Amino acid sequence: MKRAILFDFDGTLAYMQPSHNKLYEQAINEYNKLPKPFAVNEINVQDAWINWTTDEGIEHLKYSNSATNYNKLRKNIHVHRLKALEVKENIEIISDRIIELESNANFYMLYEDTIETLSMLLQNNIKMGIVSNHLWNLKDITKSLGLNKYFHSIISSAQIGYRKPHPAIYKAALSAINVSSKDVLFIGDNLESDYYGPKNVGLSAMLLDRSGTGKISESIESLNSLSKIL
Repeated sequence: MKRAILFDFDGTLAYMQPSHNKLYEQAINEYNKLPKPFAVNEINVQDAWINWTTDEGIEHLKYSNSATNYNKLRKNIHVHRLKALEVKENIEIISDRIIELESNANFYMLYEDTIETLSMLLQNNIKMGIVSNHLWNLKDITKSLGLNKYFHSIISSAQIGYRKPHPAIYKAALSAINVSSKDVLFIGDNLESDYYGPKNVGLSAMLLDRSGTGKISESIESLNSLSKIL
């Protein structure tokens, strides 16, 4: 039996509603008066991080010493994406608005299986942590959702300076929960960040595949399945 579980956050424990794409649409349409509403169908997540990509993964340590500096990085990311979407006007203002919107805790919702699963794990003395490619105020978001009481540590890439699947973020999480890697299971919905990344540093991992795509055999379709695995 594993002694600890590390969870991804967005797409695993909770989701954003409206979606990130819709928040982009809202910000663009607030500041660009177009003949018809601007639609954002897809955002290439990784391309904007190219300037911070190393052989091991994405690092942004110099921006992770304060919320102010991290927001400068976020603004750079949003400007890059807005240009890729061919937004022509008010890009700086729109970027600031996106930062404001994406940080709003009211836009995050829990999956139905989250609280039941976390309560079960807590009752079984499983130590838990969150490891997420997320914003500076992740702990405020999780607090608003009533999650903080379940977790020994909550690590956001914004504050740690590395994004999954960089090995350093998993190692920081292991240090925070003080459990040997062989006794830890990682759960998340992203194949690279939440399955292969953890496995590369010696963790066990299980992909949360809510849609039942069957990408890999080591997967579950609901967090409730953890009661059977453990």
